[in-house]
Amino acid sequence: MAVGIGSEAIDRDSSISGTSFTIIDKNNPASISGEITSIDIWANTDVTGLEVGAFYTTNGNTLKCRASEVIPGTITAGSKVNKVVSIVVEIGDYIGSYHTGGNYEVDTFGDGFWYVEAREIDPNDESAYTLMANRTISLGGYIALGISVKVATGTDDCFRRLSDDYWDIDTTHQYVGGAATTEEHGGGMRFTNITIPKGATITKAYLTLRCSESYAGANCFGKISAEDVDDAITFANDKAAFDTRFANHTTAIMDWDNIEAWTKDTDYNSPTTDGTTTFASIIQEIVDRDGWASGQDIVIFLEDFDDRSTHGVGETRLAYSYEGSSTYCPQLVITYIVNVEITVPLATVTGEGLVPTMIRDVKPAIPLATIDGAGLVPTMALDRIFSIPLATIDSEGLAPSFALGMVLSIPLATITSVGLVPTLLLGFFRGLSAGWTGSFTYTFPVKFSLNIRNIATATARALATFTGRDLK
Repeated sequence: MAVGIGSEAIDRDSSISGTSFTIIDKNNPASISGEITSIDIWANTDVTGLEVGAFYTTNGNTLKCRASEVIPGTITAGSKVNKVVSIVVEIGDYIGSYHTGGNYEVDTFGDGFWYVEAREIDPNDESAYTLMANRTISLGGYIALGISVKVATGTDDCFRRLSDDYWDIDTTHQYVGGAATTEEHGGGMRFTNITIPKGATITKAYLTLRCSESYAGANCFGKISAEDVDDAITFANDKAAFDTRFANHTTAIMDWDNIEAWTKDTDYNSPTTDGTTTFASIIQEIVDRDGWASGQDIVIFLEDFDDRSTHGVGETRLAYSYEGSSTYCPQLVITYIVNVEITVPLATVTGEGLVPTMIRDVKPAIPLATIDGAGLVPTMALDRIFSIPLATIDSEGLAPSFALGMVLSIPLATITSVGLVPTLLLGFFRGLSAGWTGSFTYTFPVKFSLNIRNIATATARALATFTGRDLK
């Protein structure tokens, strides 16, 4: 699979050190938003102290780091090395790196790379770079589809404290945990225009919060859930209305326990799982609703309303709300997979139907083929290529197998004066004689049933109608 940002990690004709430089590859900016889930790198000599990030241009050759991650250990030279990461990326971003030792593989062609002799790879680091043209570095990343959405207006976040029945729609902080004299802090955050299609599989989700006040108490606890509605509205300035909405939260609730000490103006990500429940399952519960559609809105609750935090100084965590900072307000990050079906429709052979519909995970349709003596079922490509070759139909028919990860053979009917329709499915054979009526089911990674409604008598040509049905 080709990298989604940067360049392929291959053995190239030259090398570059770049030690103590931040280097950003101008080749192949990201064409989708989401998350860089892993990177490939090919080192010419062992690389140490590696950090990798996503960058975007703010003005000409001035670039800013969006997100980054430290790559532990040593990148051993001489072959492609893959490392798992989690780096938010937006359309148009570039991949870059900083390292303290070793050389990269590089070619003297391509769009070039930007460089600056400084470590500029923390989120929000911004610097003027110099462009070195005609260069390609062996560093690239793989992107999972995803979105990152911030709170967009003041009424889209709020603060609720149960211990003294406090409510604030204009809060400058998002709270969780307890305190010396007040407890049961929490609130809600609304994220709009969540462009995830119905039926998608959520693979990862988390919140990014920018600390607004430093606190370090060791027993701060919280929980994360979502409002269980199709399309969440903004908050009214009404604490009772908020309480009603919170009571209608998702079945899935994730604990955020023993929240680490927070330092002001530092970003902190929520967990993606508490070991039992994942944040992804909370979002999945929403997008699986019958009324969900891409572009609708989600409310996330972050709270300690069941009072699990210690009552003491520093046992709360504060993050900027929208009123506190429209730049550093809460952000929701989600990655997902689109589950679309692949359908190979029925082929028609001089009116005698066969070849059941096969349903896979993604779905471009291959049109019907009418075969009179000889026929062609078109070839389609989808990341991996599979082909359904020519079928030659005379008095007997055979459609060669196609492969998509595994081989599935579906022969055409053998046409004689006595009807016999053999069906071969992953090594299973079923022969049917004239006059047989019934149904049977084969189960393998895809499930479907074949219903044989009529096989002609020995005096007529065979007629068999197959219908395929997804049983997922």
